[in-house]
Amino acid sequence: AFYAASMLLERQGLELDNESVWYAIRASGAVAYFLLAASTAWGILLSGRLVKRRVPAALALELHTILSWTAIGMSVYHAYLLLFSRFFDYTVVDLLVPFVGPYEPLAVGLGIVGLYLMILTSASFYLIDRIGYRSFRLVHNLTYIAYVLATVHSVLAGSDGLLFNPVYVAVSAGLFLLTLARILARRPHAPRRIYTS
Repeated sequence: AFYAASMLLERQGLELDNESVWYAIRASGAVAYFLLAASTAWGILLSGRLVKRRVPAALALELHTILSWTAIGMSVYHAYLLLFSRFFDYTVVDLLVPFVGPYEPLAVGLGIVGLYLMILTSASFYLIDRIGYRSFRLVHNLTYIAYVLATVHSVLAGSDGLLFNPVYVAVSAGLFLLTLARILARRPHAPRRIYTS
């Protein structure tokens, strides 16, 4: 849609406002980040009793799938918009190959790797029958790495650090606590001793 709009404007002798493109890049990146965080949080909650008791399994899984793929779609859109920015001269290769772009290659490269991990973990759901549940769980746990890479990418490459850095800390702390609670809930409890006289 964005590409079609840009082509239409060019045919009419107009150009996209570079500042508007830059705002769209920043906004799409923020939305992608929060969708990834929401997908990760919901994935953690899926294994908990609260969600299992209150939300039908099919609905809970479908919501997780929607959040995951929407995060991927928004991330791709975020990267795609860079092709229209005149602040930096990005090419398709720069967006596909990590660590070669013109702006903050390390930070942007980490974001690209994180996106690939997001795609891998989301696609692994459709391969459970082929790779087995154990392998699926191992691959799916790469979501945590994808989230960390996305956070580092946002902090180092983003231009809204003063505004969003506290948000990144808060969201990351929340996910850490959810993960910790999940781990502790899965630990076997020692049997209680009954003392008799």
